[in-house]
Amino acid sequence: MTTTLNDKEFEIVTKLVQTGFEKASLSITQILKKTTYVERIELSIKEIEGRPVYTEKEGINVHVLRTEIKGDMTGFCYLIFTQNEVSEMHSACLPAEILSQDNHKTKKMKWAMLVEAANMVTAAVLTELANFFDVFMYGNIPSLKVMHGDRVNDYLQNEAIENAKKINFKGVFGSSDLNISLDFIWLLDSSFINNIKNSVNLDKSLRQA
Repeated sequence: MTTTLNDKEFEIVTKLVQTGFEKASLSITQILKKTTYVERIELSIKEIEGRPVYTEKEGINVHVLRTEIKGDMTGFCYLIFTQNEVSEMHSACLPAEILSQDNHKTKKMKWAMLVEAANMVTAAVLTELANFFDVFMYGNIPSLKVMHGDRVNDYLQNEAIENAKKINFKGVFGSSDLNISLDFIWLLDSSFINNIKNSVNLDKSLRQA
């Protein structure tokens, strides 16, 4: 199927993604115990071309939490934040005695907090997609890569090319209590578009029956 959407289909995608991201922001609020919200959504449903700017994160230690999506629709999602944003999140969630130490145990706890965040925000969107399309989807255990900000966009684009992921959309989460602006990026295959079109066609058939 083509990746071109008509107005009705694009409206459905917009509402679906927005609802998923809003539920993801509630999950982040639950984790951090600080109010977070959807700062903006970048939704461009078309085949990935050239060298897209997926994120504008800068700095030496940009954290990329990667979750592989499996099931009836496949892809990857990435929760991306700077070192300062990681510190903000850790400070919001972890006790002072953990923050002040840097050993194997405390590193494990800090890592577990980030994994929990990735799991919960991913599950929020996955649940919305799976329920809407009536398909089976799940996310693998997140993996963490820390790299210079200059490398992140190339890393994501290589992932898209190597795994034939053609669709991308992005949510940015801000907070009224913390100095964070988290990028939540999705790369999916064309079955996402196929499912949108099929759901619209099914709805038309049911209404005409």
